[in-house]
Amino acid sequence: MRPPLAFWTTGGTKKDVKLKPALSMTSGFNASPLVGGCQLLPAMTLYNCAKSIHDLRYDSLRPGNAPGAQYSYGPHGLQVAAAYLEAKDISIAPGTSPARQRNFHELFAQHVTTPLGMTSTTWYDPSGSAPTNPWVAGGAYSTPRDYAKLLRAFLGGSFITDMTTFTQQRTAGLPRVFVPGSAASWEYVLGSFVECDTPSACTTSKINSSPGAYGWTGWIDRETGYYALIATEISSGGDRKGVELEQVMQDLIEDAIANRTPAP
Repeated sequence: MRPPLAFWTTGGTKKDVKLKPALSMTSGFNASPLVGGCQLLPAMTLYNCAKSIHDLRYDSLRPGNAPGAQYSYGPHGLQVAAAYLEAKDISIAPGTSPARQRNFHELFAQHVTTPLGMTSTTWYDPSGSAPTNPWVAGGAYSTPRDYAKLLRAFLGGSFITDMTTFTQQRTAGLPRVFVPGSAASWEYVLGSFVECDTPSACTTSKINSSPGAYGWTGWIDRETGYYALIATEISSGGDRKGVELEQVMQDLIEDAIANRTPAP
């Protein structure tokens, strides 16, 4: 995390946190995983929010805690990864000085929404304007048509060219400090779950999903060859209900694909 995040410690196991553990829920930032934290505070910048997580959220009291040693689902690692992205970027516009660091919204637009033509996807940001502190783990707003463009790009392999590495499970065999009940048997990759009925099946599964707290559930099936999305808002137990519906739909979709009649 250094040198972009200059506050990052050079001592203890925390110094060994890198991007992949931060993106795969194995960074060690396990304390109070579902507490909103600084990502909902408008007075914070993304950089200072990451510093707050660094200083206060690392679960150093849990025996054996180290990057890659435990699996705990929560927002803190993703917030740190976004702050790293911002801090690492320096953009120099032609004919201007000094260099200007782009914020997360601009970088996300450059690398995701603009190339994929996603015109209706934004991020909740409590500050409302620069300096920004977006809620990276759960603050995106989109439409079904727009989000489908992202799923289609993932399935097609044109957006992430090495999908094998990108979807490699990274939590098998690790102690589970906190995992949502709706995904209790699944493993985690970089930014999504790999779905499976047993831990051993996760090594070969090609179904990746990311159920939202209110039931919004998108997934890709790289083996059967389709993507799908449940776009809904359920105020209570949405993630569980979304996954239940997803499981039913998966069977129906697979049967329909298996039984479809080839075009003459």
